[in-house]
Amino acid sequence: MERHVAFRPFSPFINRKPWAAVVVTFVLAPMGGLFYLGKGALGLLYGAAYFVAAFLAALAAHYGDFDLSLKHCMMLGALTLTVVAAGHCFVVAKKAQGAVPVQWFARWYFLFVLLFAQTVIPHLMRSFLFEPFNIPSGASLPNLKVGDHLFVSKYAYGYSRYSFPVDVPVDEGRWFFTPPKRGDIAVLKLPTDPSHLELKFNS
Repeated sequence: MERHVAFRPFSPFINRKPWAAVVVTFVLAPMGGLFYLGKGALGLLYGAAYFVAAFLAALAAHYGDFDLSLKHCMMLGALTLTVVAAGHCFVVAKKAQGAVPVQWFARWYFLFVLLFAQTVIPHLMRSFLFEPFNIPSGASLPNLKVGDHLFVSKYAYGYSRYSFPVDVPVDEGRWFFTPPKRGDIAVLKLPTDPSHLELKFNS
């Protein structure tokens, strides 16, 4: 007698599996992996650890005697923390033996919201609020040294069509314009190739 097995959508959310916990950890960062297993306090602890790792990465990039940029140091710190969390989530899921947590933050729809927030919010912040840069050359010596790191305010002089991450066909000019002051450091997009950036210092 032929037997048919019904397809169950979102089966990793019906029976929490160790492999799924590892996948969620790498996709949603350690906090998402612990939320998936219903461990809210541990998830928040790992979320705080991310900020600590970023701070330590910034110190390592600034004071360390090795050829790694701030971006690469932060990526290395985040990857190390994620690997540790993935192993932790695997052990927790193994001990839980597929038990489904009842907490609201462990539901699939909340994890999708978390994925959306982690993907969209940082991109919006880099586009409209702040963006990190490092100094590639000695053109601004002695004020800015090669390898220095800084955050650029994206709203200091207002917004224009070039402030958006994609080309928006709007009128020329700037909204909320504030004129630059003497001594300001500005990151400019070259008119010939917007993908290249040039850092200039007005003395």
